[in-house]
Parts: sequence; C-alpha cells; structure tokens
Amino acid sequence: MIRAGTEEVLLDVIVRDKKGRPIHDLEADDIEVYEDGARQKVTAFRLVEGARQETEASEAEPALSAKTEQKHSDPTRQLRLVSLVFDSLNEEARRLARLAALEFLKNPLDQNAYIAVFTIDLRLNVLQQFTNDRDLLRKAIGTATTKQYTDFSAQSDAIRKELEDAEQDVNGAESASSPGRGNSSSGGIGSGMAAAAMASMTLNVLRNAETTTREQQARSAIFSLLSIIREQAALPGRKTVLYFCEGLAVPEATIEQFRSVISAANRANVSVYDVDARGLISDAQSKSSTAMLASAAKSSRRQQIYNNSVTVDQVKVFDTARDSIHADRQTALDDLSTSTGGFLIANTNDFRAPFRKLSE
Repeated sequence: MIRAGTEEVLLDVIVRDKKGRPIHDLEADDIEVYEDGARQKVTAFRLVEGARQETEASEAEPALSAKTEQKHSDPTRQLRLVSLVFDSLNEEARRLARLAALEFLKNPLDQNAYIAVFTIDLRLNVLQQFTNDRDLLRKAIGTATTKQYTDFSAQSDAIRKELEDAEQDVNGAESASSPGRGNSSSGGIGSGMAAAAMASMTLNVLRNAETTTREQQARSAIFSLLSIIREQAALPGRKTVLYFCEGLAVPEATIEQFRSVISAANRANVSVYDVDARGLISDAQSKSSTAMLASAAKSSRRQQIYNNSVTVDQVKVFDTARDSIHADRQTALDDLSTSTGGFLIANTNDFRAPFRKLSE
C-alpha cells in the first residue's frame, strides 16, 4: 500500500510597490501560489503588522472573551526571532560585519523581537541567546567580530605559483628527453625530473587539501545554518537569519545538503538574508572560480603539449572545471536568500537602506 499525504505550508509574504513601499490592502484573491507549476489553494490569508499593532488592537477591544484574551497574550504567538550568524571573517570583513550588525540594531524593532548572536568556526557557537537587550547584543557582536585569525594564504599562494612554474618547466624538459627528440644532458634531465616529481607531489597535496577544505567549510556553514533553522520551526511568528560571511562556495559534493537548508527554511518560515562582508568588490568575487577554471585549462593544455604520463590534476580536469561553476562565492548566497524570501546584501559599504527595508 502506498500512502500519500498533504501538508499545509505557511508563507510569510511581504509585498511592495514599484517604489519599495509595503502594500497593506491586499486580499486573498490577489495572491496566487504555485508548486511545481500547479496552482495551490490559499486556505487562509491575514495581515500581520507586528506585536505593537496587535497590542493596540487588544487594548481597543476590552470586552474580549477569556479565550481570545489568552490567544492575544500568548507570548509566542507573534514572536519575531532574528539570528545574527557570523562566519569566519578576515580583519576587514569583521570590521564591516560589525558596522553592519550595529547598524541593524539602530532600527526600531517590535516589542516581541528577540535577537541571538552565533559564530561559525568549523563549529557553531552561541555568544548571546535570544534577547531584546541591545547592550548585551552589542557586546556579543563586538566579541564575534574581533576574534583574530592567522592567515598564511598569501605565503602559500606564492609558493604554489613557484611549484606550478617549476612543474611546467620540467615537463618541457621531460618531453625533450623522450625518444626521437635527442638530448644531451641526461644528468640534468634526471635531476629535473626528480624536481618535477617533488613539485607535482606538493601541488597535489595542496589541490587535494583545497578540495577537502572547500567541502569542509561549506558543510560547516550548511549544517550550522540548518541547525539554527530547524530548531525554530516549532515556534510561530516571523523568523530571520542574518548570515555575515565572505561569500559561500558550494562544491558539487555539498549541493544536495545546501538544497536541504533552503527546504528547511521554507518549511520553518525562516527568511535568510545574506550579508557579503567583503563590502565593495569588483572582479574579486569571481576570482576563485576563474582560478579553478584556469587551472583546469592549464592541466589540459599541458597534457596536449607534452606527451608525458598523466598527472593527478589532469585526471581531475573535468571535476575541477565543474567545481569552478560553484566557486563564485555570491551565487550560492543569492540563491539561498531569494529562495527563502530574503535578499542578498552585497557590493556595498552602506547597510542602512537594506536594513531599514528588512526591519519593516
């Protein structure tokens, strides 16, 4: 026997006019909801303007029944939860994230709005549980955005460039020593081939570690966000996650897990707003994907030019090219935000306008 069931889904909708102003006089007939191309029936539709308006309405109607009074006084009925989540950030990104988070706190919030502060550093940490005490929140934001991280990436990148140059130079020498090409310095060639083997080995160590690190970083962010989102599903009200990061690369191996975050957020009525804390950037946002694609092209070209044994990076050339598609660190952020009812805040150092819009 095959059992099928249906599930009612709550959609939190904010509708704006062409000038970005919220529209309050909509009716159920104005809304159409589709799933997989099929129109769904809207069973209930109501305007929610926040706890302050609800309190005013309850004060204007003192003759409510005991049951209705209990319903309006339920502290969880109109909760608005905001989770500030700070991923691992460099010094400049921490500064911008701190300014952005403090700017968000300046906006007026409903009396039933509670904010928590989390950090992600291979594990999820909570620095402040849900509270509306702005002093405690400022302190937690300061702690989350002042942690120091040691960065050896510049030094490692310089060494990697030397290894790639050495590998390419010796590949040419090895090709020259192949039968039919004539050679005059077998000792030098042998020494060069040993250097190539060591350079290739070190490069493969870096490449394998980079793949593992990308997947580890993606999983750390994905599962941390998933944990925050799933636990909020039990509470009603409007729920928001503000995710501060330096972009999010989602390798091929983690795409399904990434999709599960979007699905969980929609089921839990959680909107995710991603904040790219790199601020104003230009071509830097596609640097990683461009570098990966260039590496794949270089490996393929090297195998065509030099008739040598196939290296590990040449075997993985198609995997590298495929992963480069997902390496743009803003693509996944935009997908996560727009798919959950939020929006991406990126390429700006002025966060006032988007946070005012978010707080409405």
